[in-house]
Amino acid sequence: MLTTLQLQLKPKEGKRLMPQMASAMHGVMMELIDEDYAETLHSDGLRPYSQFLSFNGDDVYWNINVLEDEAYRRIILPFMDEELKTVRMERHDMDIDIISRRLHQVSEQSLTEEFYAGSSGRYFKVRFATPTAFKQNGKYTFHPDLGCIYGSLMRRYDFVNKKESFYDDDLLEELTANTSIIKYNLKSTSFHLEGTRIPSFVGWIVIRNDGPQTMGNFIKLLLRFGKFSGVGIKTGIGMGALQLIDREEKSFDK
Repeated sequence: MLTTLQLQLKPKEGKRLMPQMASAMHGVMMELIDEDYAETLHSDGLRPYSQFLSFNGDDVYWNINVLEDEAYRRIILPFMDEELKTVRMERHDMDIDIISRRLHQVSEQSLTEEFYAGSSGRYFKVRFATPTAFKQNGKYTFHPDLGCIYGSLMRRYDFVNKKESFYDDDLLEELTANTSIIKYNLKSTSFHLEGTRIPSFVGWIVIRNDGPQTMGNFIKLLLRFGKFSGVGIKTGIGMGALQLIDREEKSFDK
């Protein structure tokens, strides 16, 4: 089961949460969950969760996503405890009240059923809501390379899907050869992490699929999964939040 828990937060004592504090929120999460499980997460490569901060005016939301049932039990359930009303961010000496909780879940089966029975359009508008980057050959890639996007999502899907493997070099090559970015609104930015700045980008792109219908269905599956997994590097500390935005097909042809 893929799960998103959105917590509305309010810092005490007139302090403010800022977008660059997402990495510190990861520390808050690690403090709350079981110590042995936290150690296991630190030692693993790909992780079964992502998290990031989002803002709507003065309202602040902490979005915690998990990709499997164990992560749901170990990460989500502790935050669902109604007795938990306040969390503490030690790095910034900040106590933070939890104002509300909102849970959203999607089964992997529903995604695969949509792949086999669905009929996606040719266009996909994708928003990168937090700083996003990839790493290739030891160097940062901070632009929306389709091969990096698809490859990241396929590897993450395989990490949690034990029944079948999606990642394949030939399939990845076919996806990139038959799709293109036809519109975008992007800007370069940096993600702040413990005194360093990681070059990255935010904004949106529109992807056009010139391949068959099944390819479009597969891309939609990956992008819907990406809402929970994130894309690119350091999704566990606030980077790579991805959203698939629904729009009418005709608007992309203009």
